[in-house]
Amino acid sequence: MDRSIFSIKKESPVADSLKSFSFSNLLQAAAVEYGRFPAFSDRSGGLWRSLDFRNCARRSNAIAYWLEQKRLNTRCMIFAESRLEWPLAFFGIMNAGAVAIPVDAKSTAQELATFIRHTQPAVLMLSPKLQGVAEQAAELAQWQGPLVLLDLDNQRDSRAIGTFETAPASFRPHSLSANSTAVIAFTSATSGQPKAVETSVRNLFHQMQSLRDLFGVKPGDALLSILPLSHLLELSCGFLAAFASGAHINYLNSILPNEIKDALKQRGITHMIVVPLLMDMIRKGIERNFTTKLGTRGATVLQGMQLASSLAPTNPMRRFLNRFILSELGPKLNTLIVGGATLDPSTLTFFNNLGISSWQGYGLTETSPVAAVNSPGQIKRGSVGRAMPGCSIRIEAAPGEKIGEILIKGPCIMNGYFNDRAYTREAIDQQDWFHTGDLGYVCDDGYLFITGRKKNLIVLDGGKKVYPEEVEKALSASLLFQELCVTGLKVPHPSMPGKLTEQVSAVIVPQAQLRESKNLADLQTLCEQEVQRLCRELSSYKRPVQVIVQLEELPKTRTGKVKAPLVQQQLSASHS
Repeated sequence: MDRSIFSIKKESPVADSLKSFSFSNLLQAAAVEYGRFPAFSDRSGGLWRSLDFRNCARRSNAIAYWLEQKRLNTRCMIFAESRLEWPLAFFGIMNAGAVAIPVDAKSTAQELATFIRHTQPAVLMLSPKLQGVAEQAAELAQWQGPLVLLDLDNQRDSRAIGTFETAPASFRPHSLSANSTAVIAFTSATSGQPKAVETSVRNLFHQMQSLRDLFGVKPGDALLSILPLSHLLELSCGFLAAFASGAHINYLNSILPNEIKDALKQRGITHMIVVPLLMDMIRKGIERNFTTKLGTRGATVLQGMQLASSLAPTNPMRRFLNRFILSELGPKLNTLIVGGATLDPSTLTFFNNLGISSWQGYGLTETSPVAAVNSPGQIKRGSVGRAMPGCSIRIEAAPGEKIGEILIKGPCIMNGYFNDRAYTREAIDQQDWFHTGDLGYVCDDGYLFITGRKKNLIVLDGGKKVYPEEVEKALSASLLFQELCVTGLKVPHPSMPGKLTEQVSAVIVPQAQLRESKNLADLQTLCEQEVQRLCRELSSYKRPVQVIVQLEELPKTRTGKVKAPLVQQQLSASHS
């Protein structure tokens, strides 16, 4: 593989700093190289606030100095929505030589209390609007540490970082060693309880070094950040790698399509990190717009535009052909980086045909998180790319089988699970291979293909295996379905009393307008017919035997991934 796409093209202050594994050096170098360019912006009360690169180091050192003076520079929890104070808190924690514990801003008091009890932070740094939840969680956890308000505009409350004095010239930021834990990040927990993952300084700098040029970002480009910063994809890629590239990061705490479209236009957004759920939403929105405006001809017209775009020799020509769609969506948007779950290749092709370069990667919280990624000019349809620089991927498969568990080794692998050596030894073997629990295969060219999750695999009578993700991919083409989950359901065997057999089942949540206009019986008939239509090309044993129509949303992680094991549990309980 030609790794030149990942190399830093020329030495610069930031490029040198990335070799040092020092956040303090990175901040100072960014202040020199990017200076007065805006680094972070957020929307507060309908207005946008901004902070430039030069002020990031000053503000972060003020936080670091305060933590050191108060002797709180051990473990520091960040509980806040995405806002420009969030990265300042993170850099301040790093410059104090402490460990950051990012927690999802949508956590309940009970969830936050669990995280507090598990990690015992010295301080809790939070946004003003979450103060009530934090105080309730502290009481539940019987934790009595100090609260720090992440509010630069507050000049009165001594707990607000807006009142922290500038660090004196004599202050010297601390630097954690490369192998030290920098972040304790909780997994998204698609099944069971979330795990506390220890991510090292080396892990984070490996992500920055490897992804910096993949962004294709230069100072003055703008990135829209809509995923939670507690999610390592946004922290490593959307924050740190973008910061090291000189990008202007714009925080928007909304996934409402209209608000995203407004931000894309108003802020001149060029790059965005997304999860497949959002890409599917945007694609289906475009398809519905064509149908609404052109009636039955809409789908045909859009298909014709997609075909013409696929034949266009250059990306500028594709953007010209789709200029009306792009002007509505975001005229400067040119790059989408996709992670968090498996994406239907047809959706990736759809956006590439619009002239929006879309690259998919793969990883987990335990891999910091990007372990494999497609790169410009080296994209294989349906794959999640090749291993990141310095990393290795192998497949642990049964003899004679192509598909097996994905194992990863290299500088992206976590230090381990916080306070859980036994589980760490179970996840990382003696040869330092991390066992992902995901299933897939690697083609002859080294591209990784994901086929499913080991725990989600459905095994039928006779030993035939069904990958739910394959069936979900077929069903996701429907404009009638808002959400869906394919899972195995154990039911009494038809000919063997007392024995259970597993059936392929599809749980469907119809689009909102259908739920409002049709009764449950009509919805059941409509969904069954749609499932039959979409699954014609699948082998008969892969087609859902049962279609369960559900009116409530499916349980999901914060990034929109359906919690399949929980859906299966609920389904089993209702059929027991």
